[in-house]
Amino acid sequence: MTAAAQQEIYDVVKVDYVVDNIEAVYDTLRATAVRIINKKTESYRKLGVKFDRNDYQLVAEDSRSLYPAERYKTYTAYNSPSLSAAKKGAVVNAPKSQTIYYEKMANNDFDAVINPKVIEPVAQFMYSVQVRYVLKKQ
Repeated sequence: MTAAAQQEIYDVVKVDYVVDNIEAVYDTLRATAVRIINKKTESYRKLGVKFDRNDYQLVAEDSRSLYPAERYKTYTAYNSPSLSAAKKGAVVNAPKSQTIYYEKMANNDFDAVINPKVIEPVAQFMYSVQVRYVLKKQ
């Protein structure tokens, strides 16, 4: 983008997003998920929930990515003729303009977000894991 702007090229048709080391991204996400699981485990233990830390089952694991091309949405402006213009007989139906905007993935669906400030379209990676602990019998 910078090189195009320096050459006074302002009409960009296509931008490809390349992530060099996707495995490293997922490794970071997995490590963060493990820290969150361990922190929640300790919180439950402090609340009096009794379970064996070593007695658990991995229930589900999922990873996915979203690239900017998947996150662009369209918006059509709403406009209608005013009532005073209709009374004067000067109603002109103007075409409704359509805008394209970037909608990032919402942060509120996750326990942790790495690099939450998104000011430009980016590739977003998600990782989720569900763990089931077996409670000790009283």
